[in-house]
Amino acid sequence: MGNIDFSTGQVLTAAQLNDIGAWKSWTPTLTNWTKGNATLNAKYMQVGETIYYQLYYLGGSTSSYTTGGMRFSLPVTESTDLQYQPTGVGWVRPNAAGTIYSCFGVEVGGNVLLYAQRNTTVNFSFNDVCDSSTPATWQTSGSYADVFIQGWYKSQ
Repeated sequence: MGNIDFSTGQVLTAAQLNDIGAWKSWTPTLTNWTKGNATLNAKYMQVGETIYYQLYYLGGSTSSYTTGGMRFSLPVTESTDLQYQPTGVGWVRPNAAGTIYSCFGVEVGGNVLLYAQRNTTVNFSFNDVCDSSTPATWQTSGSYADVFIQGWYKSQ
């Protein structure tokens, strides 16, 4: 339904009231990872100018991962005055039988770029973009890789 005007004196229709906070599905465009036969469940809702989203991905045998940073497109055009804003938190598991890494997303030109935290020693950790080998090698057989992220951002 889009952006609803909540200013003084505006009258909302029943359809607009029912739409506030309703989750809708969207199909994000993936960059530097190929869905293949993976399961992808992406939903969002809009309240005013704020967009909330959730994305769950479970890789499959024909999924693939490349270098350059895994990204997915946003469901609604973002505000151009807030480029490179942190926009979500979640986890990635490059091998579904292995370690779960915390991740966060950064909005970059209409996409969310995934970063994962990698522990290299007991006292030190750093963040790096997710790709075919970061934070670990992404599985395409056996126990498939999965991703969950949820977040929010300002729309235009």
